[in-house]
Amino acid sequence: MSEKRKYGGLDWFRIISAILVITIHTSPLLSFGEWPDFILTRVIARVAVPFFLMVSGFFVLPEIPNTKDLTRLFRQLKRLGLLYIIAMVLYVPIMIYSGYFGEGFSLAGLCKDILINGTFYHLWYLPAAIFGLFFVGILLRYCKDWVVLLLSGGFYVLGLLGDSYYGLTRGIPVLKEMYDGIFSVSDYTRNGLFFVPVFLMLGYYLKKQEERRSRISTSYVMLGLSVSGVFMLMEGLLLHFAGWQRHDSMYLFLPLVMIFLFMGMCRLEITGGKRLGRIAMLVYILHPAMIVAVRLAGKLTGLTKWVVDQSLIHFILVTIASFIAAYILTIGMNRNRKKEPTGRGGNRY
Repeated sequence: MSEKRKYGGLDWFRIISAILVITIHTSPLLSFGEWPDFILTRVIARVAVPFFLMVSGFFVLPEIPNTKDLTRLFRQLKRLGLLYIIAMVLYVPIMIYSGYFGEGFSLAGLCKDILINGTFYHLWYLPAAIFGLFFVGILLRYCKDWVVLLLSGGFYVLGLLGDSYYGLTRGIPVLKEMYDGIFSVSDYTRNGLFFVPVFLMLGYYLKKQEERRSRISTSYVMLGLSVSGVFMLMEGLLLHFAGWQRHDSMYLFLPLVMIFLFMGMCRLEITGGKRLGRIAMLVYILHPAMIVAVRLAGKLTGLTKWVVDQSLIHFILVTIASFIAAYILTIGMNRNRKKEPTGRGGNRY
């Protein structure tokens, strides 16, 4: 079975993940009620970014411990770095429009945003992924797999205490002081140190344990996904109801949900391909610009009540616009690649 068909489920779920990210930023069910929208955007949709990270860990990291070859890792870091530079430049006009460079702007703040928080609200993913990939890649070269996984899990637990479980830490003076120091550097613990490594390592392990993973029955995988998903939903609702969440990107049951979800997608024997991955990433990069475009179109046409205030219609329009823009850019990228000399090895992701 070809890799393209074998892992087509991963390609298609990256598209679904991109759509889920749009739901987070448009709240499509808010017009119908706060709780349905919370369940969709603050619990279910939180699988999207970890899935992107696990795909990277699945394809980029497994060769490092055996060959000590960091070529693919550095190639991926270079691509992510270039993508981040382009995305930052793309959003400069919107940053100017939103007043980013106005009162309160500082060079130190800009540097912090470039290196950690992202210069626009969704761009945090790129510096986080760059740091996380480099951090985990170097650790895998010099440490045992289980040590890296243990460290990654430990950082994730620390991140939890500054995210969904912040209600625990803010009541303990020593911990509150520690996290206040972290938040003076990074806006959230959802970053390249606390959030990214564990999901990279989960993707890495699922690739390394491919033979053992294939022996697990599909019914067991689906049962595991259902049970862990229910527990994560209950966790999210309880934490929100208790008012513990400083943010809602990290849940105790999220890694377990991601293991079963990823295993399920690996089993789907459907046609995928690199183009789907490119479209998914471009949708992620472009969708905030499409949110601005839809809102501007609604204002100019006097249809704000319908295209913005009606949350589901707003979400649909932003999603359609994002995919159209991403598809057009993908066609242009493919034409440029055809003009380049052949002979260099490619990377699926």
